[in-house]
Amino acid sequence: MDDPTWREEFHGPGVTATVRCNWGRCLVEVLLERDHTQRVGQVQFEVLLQSRDQRGLPRGAPALVCAMQIPLRLRPDGKMLGGHGWLPPEMGAALVRRCHFRVTPC
Repeated sequence: MDDPTWREEFHGPGVTATVRCNWGRCLVEVLLERDHTQRVGQVQFEVLLQSRDQRGLPRGAPALVCAMQIPLRLRPDGKMLGGHGWLPPEMGAALVRRCHFRVTPC
């Protein structure tokens, strides 16, 4: 039986993305360091799937599975921007666990 709950954090330069799956639904939370020189109102969150060879190594270019815009708001501490959004219901934990993620400020 597949574990009904799953959580993973992904860290990049100035960004943290957390994906939480619970009983078939997945929530994405994004935290972005606030850069006072840029105005960022939202981020593009992309879910990518890449084929693998027999040894499990990535092969070829990743395919876009899902893309969504996540609006950001200033967090109470004033140092971070944050936002969240739900992945489509058909993207359960079993699929999300095999994917890579890309966060791009818009």
